[in-house]
Amino acid sequence: MPAIFRFRRATPFLFAALLGLAACTEQHDWRSINAADGSYSVMMPAKPSTVTRPVNVNGKEYSMTMTAADVQQVTFAVGVIHVPEPGMAAVTMTAMKDALLKNIGSVPANEKIRSTAQVGSISIEVDTVGKASGGARGEPRVLHGRFIAKGTTVYQVVVAGPENAVIDTVVETFLTSFKAN
Repeated sequence: MPAIFRFRRATPFLFAALLGLAACTEQHDWRSINAADGSYSVMMPAKPSTVTRPVNVNGKEYSMTMTAADVQQVTFAVGVIHVPEPGMAAVTMTAMKDALLKNIGSVPANEKIRSTAQVGSISIEVDTVGKASGGARGEPRVLHGRFIAKGTTVYQVVVAGPENAVIDTVVETFLTSFKAN
């Protein structure tokens, strides 16, 4: 049989296979984001939106600026709070982490505390699974986060979503791209 006929017979199968592969591919449109105040840079997998709102952390009112993007039910977010004194940053960071874990009904499954004195910061890394409160039909929610206290700034860098939608390599790309300035 001539090669052209074999190709024509195989074309519908190739097209179906490519269409199936395209349907399984994540739609990430990575872009570099710099905070308006210059406090950080990060790669976001989609065009983010930014909001600033008051939050209560340990009984104190702060203004939190949150930049976030959603891709296929997974949220990629960076939250920033400026505290009045450097000594308050670590306590605020821990309280932010605890509140977020409580929101998804979890305790950390894997928590690492990393102190980086050479750059004057401390960070906590969390990987955990919890239940969504009031949403997502009670599906398990995965949270991967880094909480960083540097000077008078506290950063919350998180990826959260349904357990079956969160992809480890995408999480790693997002979290490792974050740079506190």
